[in-house]
Amino acid sequence: MPAPPAARKPVEVNGWADATGRAAHVFATSAWNGLGATPHQIWAFRRAELAVHAETPFRLTDGARATMLHIRTLPPRTQGVDRLLPVLRALLAPLLPRAASLGQRARVAVVLALSERLERAKGEARRLEAAAEGDARAAGLEPTVQSVPRGHAGLAFALPGVCAALAAGRIEAAVVGGIDTCYDADTVEELLAAGRLYDGKNLEAFIPGEGGAFLLLSRAELGRPLRWNAAARLEAVAYADEPAAADADAPVTGEALTRAVRAICDPLEAAGRKVDWWLSDLTHERDRVREWQLVMPRAMVGVSEGEPVLELLAPFLGDLGAAALPTALVLAAEGFTRGDPPTARTCLACASSAGPARGAVLLSSAVAPTPARDAHGGG
Repeated sequence: MPAPPAARKPVEVNGWADATGRAAHVFATSAWNGLGATPHQIWAFRRAELAVHAETPFRLTDGARATMLHIRTLPPRTQGVDRLLPVLRALLAPLLPRAASLGQRARVAVVLALSERLERAKGEARRLEAAAEGDARAAGLEPTVQSVPRGHAGLAFALPGVCAALAAGRIEAAVVGGIDTCYDADTVEELLAAGRLYDGKNLEAFIPGEGGAFLLLSRAELGRPLRWNAAARLEAVAYADEPAAADADAPVTGEALTRAVRAICDPLEAAGRKVDWWLSDLTHERDRVREWQLVMPRAMVGVSEGEPVLELLAPFLGDLGAAALPTALVLAAEGFTRGDPPTARTCLACASSAGPARGAVLLSSAVAPTPARDAHGGG
């Protein structure tokens, strides 16, 4: 007789929620990818439904060149972490001095969400951590640097600890985000072998993106003397591990992402609040689509009746990997600032890694609504 199936480990959801209404405000952002070099550019080009696919030097199995939405101003002969280092430093450059204005040797947490591939290449992750730490110290900060090589949802795994440290006053600020690239010969070969890279025929594959995004978080009372204007408040974070990851034998159940999202949405529903805007890293991959189909009917119950705004990142930016969730949060903050979507006061960003990691983050607008903004939008 065949052995009985092993009991599935229950999904454990972890998270954080801001009960005070003061902690973890978004005061500044940075982003750079194949669509633009600033949050405003990326928001505007994506709003205009632009996408810039381009051929790369990497060859597919039939000899054709692989397509990506990569940063074409980077040197074309660089690969992997050698491309990520200048992206990282460019994205930290506008945020670290802002954090330093909080005071001499201000304590700051720096979080780098990274590809799951870097869990196996710890030396490359250390290079990125060292660059972030060196730049933070050069800016006059006292940094604690953490990398989270858990892919798309990686940032969600770090945010609860960061937000709790902010709320407790153990740090004055946090610079959180993620960077990723598939512009690397070994990565392309790995994706081709797995049948995951779009080759012009496989419609259930994805087109890679490249880049990163970061947010400067601090408490509202710390930003007030400096006359910082917050764009958003980070209200809640939840994360869990999917029992059947996309590369496992069993099909994805959607259980982990559903429970993470509902950990955020259940309190909203109880308070009579809504999620106005959903942002997802969904691609055409079969397991990702199946997961989304399972999760969304459960996720939206009680919080998104009517016509909420539902948007995907991949059609315009490619699959951004570990930069996907940070990019969604940056776009949400930019959208709140510019009043588009015009009715959005809350945004829930969801992310599913290639491995088991699943995460969701709720932002609410910190921008005072105006009749013109609500009626006509911005930009």
